[in-house]
Amino acid sequence: MIGYLDLPSGLSGDMFLSCLVDAGWPIEALQEVLSHLPLPVGSWSVSAEPVMRGPMRATLVTVETAEDHHHRGLRDIRTLIEAAGLPDSVRSSAIATFTRLAQVEAKVHGMPVEQIHFHEVGALDAIVDIVGVAAGLHALGITELYASSVPLGSGWTQSAHGALPLPAPATLELLASVQAPTYPAPGPGELITPTGAALLAQHATFHQPVMRLQRIGYGAGQRERAWPNLARLWLGEAEDARPTASAQRASSMVQIDR
Repeated sequence: MIGYLDLPSGLSGDMFLSCLVDAGWPIEALQEVLSHLPLPVGSWSVSAEPVMRGPMRATLVTVETAEDHHHRGLRDIRTLIEAAGLPDSVRSSAIATFTRLAQVEAKVHGMPVEQIHFHEVGALDAIVDIVGVAAGLHALGITELYASSVPLGSGWTQSAHGALPLPAPATLELLASVQAPTYPAPGPGELITPTGAALLAQHATFHQPVMRLQRIGYGAGQRERAWPNLARLWLGEAEDARPTASAQRASSMVQIDR
């Protein structure tokens, strides 16, 4: 099966999770995956509910944690993920996603990767998002993932380093690392988070595939905006883009009246 992320309002980690759950991955399965992480009992919870974003129904996955401002380095996160009883592909892709984040954070702040301590993206909610997305793609049997162009908004956001322009520097570096196509967002604000950008850089190829559609997952963003704040995950089978022999014969028989 292949997937295509249609991103009219950008992407965050929880929007990606919401798409996967809406596409058929049970929230209980996500909770089971996360239970394998060596985290304190009661330090996290995930839930899903149907919501409306404008005139459209979607699923909203909410990640709640009891931990604030816990800064972890790449080694800490790698140790945590490797200790979990996860499939090899899930474990390796989650670690690779965090490695991408460490590399761009090091570039942005002019520090060696080994000295980087994540702030926002090192918190429990980012670990839940990144491990959860890797597990959800695996569980749904999505072997290839594609994505649309990425809408980038403007403005400012507050971080542990102070005020940062939007798109956040780490977001831009992650998208630039894979030469992601971008376009102006329909309005201001942070439409692509660093976690969302890292997941796209790790998992997606940026073009729309030829595919036979089977179902669509609608993932809501946490914020209400002036437009439907959601992402759509199209699922289906890859199709051969070449015309069939019968179509070629039919085309060759077309006559133009003069």
